[in-house]
Amino acid sequence: MKPIDMTIMHDPPAAHGDCFRCVIASILEMPPVDVPHFSELATDSAHERRLLREWLAPRGLSYFEIEWEAEALKNWRADLSFHHVISGVTERGTRHACVGFAGEVVHDPHPSRTGVRPDDGRLLLGFICKL
Repeated sequence: MKPIDMTIMHDPPAAHGDCFRCVIASILEMPPVDVPHFSELATDSAHERRLLREWLAPRGLSYFEIEWEAEALKNWRADLSFHHVISGVTERGTRHACVGFAGEVVHDPHPSRTGVRPDDGRLLLGFICKL
């Protein structure tokens, strides 16, 4: 994993932040300019994930997400000892994506570096996997 910081801050309606793109770039160790800004291109989160999977497919990769009870995640940390997306809410009150490892934030691409907390007790984990 190569930490990549956000280049576009979330400022709706003027700009949609590129945290998700930078997290994907970090995990794949790619420059962020080589990863599309899926959040900006998509009409909703399902469309965003479909665009990501379509982009990953020629690279022999795919992506899936699972929502997890934050408390229950503690029991699975040893099984998650690889880099993944971890999403929740920020102290700024926005949805946000960070790089996780073993269910914990290891890189927040936002300059604040405050990470995410569970949204209604749940975190969203995203996994890049081989096809």
